[in-house]
Amino acid sequence: MNKRYSFYLILITSTLLGCNKVNITVDSDRVPVMSVNNEVLYADEIENILPANITGKDSVNFVENYKKNWAINILLYEKAEQNLRSTEEIDLLTEEYRKQLIINRYQQELISQKLKNISNDTLINVYEREKTNFILEDPIIKGVFVQIPSKAPNQKQLKKWLTEMNDNTLEKIEKYCIQYASRYIFFRDDWTPYSQVDKLFPHHVDWNDPILTRGLVEQKDSISTYFLRITGKANPGTIEPFEIALPKITNILSQGEKMNYIKSFENSLYNNAIKKQKITFFLSSEE
Repeated sequence: MNKRYSFYLILITSTLLGCNKVNITVDSDRVPVMSVNNEVLYADEIENILPANITGKDSVNFVENYKKNWAINILLYEKAEQNLRSTEEIDLLTEEYRKQLIINRYQQELISQKLKNISNDTLINVYEREKTNFILEDPIIKGVFVQIPSKAPNQKQLKKWLTEMNDNTLEKIEKYCIQYASRYIFFRDDWTPYSQVDKLFPHHVDWNDPILTRGLVEQKDSISTYFLRITGKANPGTIEPFEIALPKITNILSQGEKMNYIKSFENSLYNNAIKKQKITFFLSSEE
């Protein structure tokens, strides 16, 4: 039973518990669930927030609670409007808050667009300048991991290719893996936490184990042979590689550029508005 079918079955079950006829205008393209005054709750609104793995009685309870809370919010709002003497201040605050949200969203998009255009030289300069702030907390590696059935053919040849590791042997390794490997991961260009790779082996290998300095790690169990060819490694406490530090570099630039860029943009916007006579001064601040 798919999620959508299950959801509508739950919805029908819960809705039948309190079904009554009312004359309400509804969207003909949607499935109405309930209404309070002139507001309508539709099935898709509940479906969008229904947790993925919820089932059975929990699903029914979730739907019923959501419907009840939805109705209570509308009724409370109605009661508050009836009893508050004035909502003018709230309306003003709401409008101001809305304006600020729109402005903030636009500023974020401006900064995001500007950061996309940052040159690689700028990123490298920040990396070199701030190196002492980019320190690795956990070991990372680059390489190739291969797991093959224990009876797979030509294992010695595969081991030889992994040891040599060049463009020519890499192509041979890939072809071999496609045909025989039960699992293989090529991450020669991607720094990866060592802890993630270590979990792929049947037996834990400590980061300080000398075997990791040999470049090729091999393990076996009753069903598989495991190979890890290490092409790059970095110790905790050392400076992060540029690729790992890049998100932090971007954040530094974002914080540094944000105020200057936004201020410059605002001044430009203001001055252009004056030139185009979009702004009218009724009183001068000059003596």
